[in-house]
Amino acid sequence: PALLRSFSPPGGAAAQKITAMSLPPECSLEATPLPVCFAQAQAAYHWVDGSSLGGADPALQQRVADGLAFAEKAAELVSSLSVFSANEELEDINTGDLKYLLLPFLRAELI
Repeated sequence: PALLRSFSPPGGAAAQKITAMSLPPECSLEATPLPVCFAQAQAAYHWVDGSSLGGADPALQQRVADGLAFAEKAAELVSSLSVFSANEELEDINTGDLKYLLLPFLRAELI
């Protein structure tokens, strides 16, 4: 199970705290469930977007790499779990799954 933690982007105000999922060291990305992968990718995007660090900063680069890894894993899971079907109409999509349509956006923004 993942643990919740809060952090602020470097240079950000304390009011801009973001809650992210922190995986215990014994967990691997491969064993991470889809909702956690998505939450991590989204948290990374918000952290990077709110950061005042320069593009070459190692902390920023690490957060971008982590976010991309989670976004790519989440996209793989969406595909392998057939969250969206080619024969589904928009009205057929589970409301809780709509957030996964943001994965290409999150990945593009982190790149």
